[in-house]
Amino acid sequence: MTETVTLQASEIQDSRWCPFSEALKLVTFDNDRNVLAEAERYLEGNIS
Repeated sequence: MTETVTLQASEIQDSRWCPFSEALKLVTFDNDRNVLAEAERYLEGNIS
């Protein structure tokens, strides 16, 4: 399966590096918060 990712610059207001706790407060959509929370749980369980 091959998918193409297309940047939609009109949907991006800002970008920056920050801790998960800050990112969770900054994102505007519930689904984005869910993805970030799941990524954090995954990384916490898989980084030694």
